[in-house]
Amino acid sequence: MSLKRSIYNIFKSIYTFLPKIIPGYFGKRFRSESAEDLVVIDELDTKYGRLKYYCYGWLPLWRSKTLFTKEPETIEWIDGMKKEDTLWDIGANVGLYSVYAGIKGMNVFAFEPSALNTFFISKNIELNNLKDNVYLFSIAVSDKNEFGYLNMTSTELGGALNEFNTGNLESVHAGSMVKEVVFKQGMFAYSIDELIEKYGFEVPNYIKIDVDSIEDRILYGADKTLFDFQIKGVLIELDETEKRTEEMISFLKERGLVLKEKRHSDMFVGTEYETQYNYIFKREAV
Repeated sequence: MSLKRSIYNIFKSIYTFLPKIIPGYFGKRFRSESAEDLVVIDELDTKYGRLKYYCYGWLPLWRSKTLFTKEPETIEWIDGMKKEDTLWDIGANVGLYSVYAGIKGMNVFAFEPSALNTFFISKNIELNNLKDNVYLFSIAVSDKNEFGYLNMTSTELGGALNEFNTGNLESVHAGSMVKEVVFKQGMFAYSIDELIEKYGFEVPNYIKIDVDSIEDRILYGADKTLFDFQIKGVLIELDETEKRTEEMISFLKERGLVLKEKRHSDMFVGTEYETQYNYIFKREAV
């Protein structure tokens, strides 16, 4: 066992033991309040200023620490946008990239259905004083308005690999990526076309899609919107081995959005995620 792990275990033992010598409600309150006080607020220096992330649990902290290394292509993509541009971040998770674009001064719509993760987005918006330009929508985005379930493979804070579907699923994904569903969260879904046409959402300049299994449905639900020349680019995380990936590339090309590159970090080489890339599309000049 490493020295670092030994020291960690000592502090954990002390923290666990102290409430036991304080009886009843006060012991429980001590531990509850201590948990809040011990939450890490990770701070990062960026070209746009100091960025703060609320890190309750190891996974949100890991996401913060790997902001610039896990998806460097996404950071570069956002860096290439203008301050006055609007970004839709669909599948925002804990809001890493929503908040990064937000401190740049961009207008950001963050869509995240998981209640566990929207808590973190809310805290990150608050910590960075972004209430006037980063907006959270706790809904699913799909190809039509319907009620369904977010089928979750984990209730871990900051978790991913969840799938919105109307069916009563026991597992999600396929092959080596198959995961058992452990929790279902009731959820309403809306299409991009509907959000803009029926509810008056602002047409985005850029759309980022990082979801599981329904990327194609999200695109098909934006059939009309994707023809709008206000949309300058789209970034989607896709698996290069799936047939539907080529179908989505063709779908976007027909709407004037051409694949410019696909990239992923070296950290994914040799892992179960090595066939997944961020596909970056750009509006063809006319």
